[in-house]
Amino acid sequence: DKYNPSNIIFLHDRSFGPGEFYEKLGFNLDSKTDPNCYSVMKGTRNRIFNTINEKYDVIFFEKDTYKIYDSGNLKYIYSQ
Repeated sequence: DKYNPSNIIFLHDRSFGPGEFYEKLGFNLDSKTDPNCYSVMKGTRNRIFNTINEKYDVIFFEKDTYKIYDSGNLKYIYSQ
């Protein structure tokens, strides 16, 4: 009420379920994203933005770093 936005955008991590709950709240599914890529080194997860780079694969192997993917996101929009 304080800000009165015309739209609310929510990104749902598909790794945690289908996201149907947001549609019951009045959100509309706008789009789906591709899976996100992360590196894991010494227990720390970092997002990788450029996943089409063969140099990453060499670095991961040499430094005992692992590349993992999530399930992508669902973008929901609530419009008043």
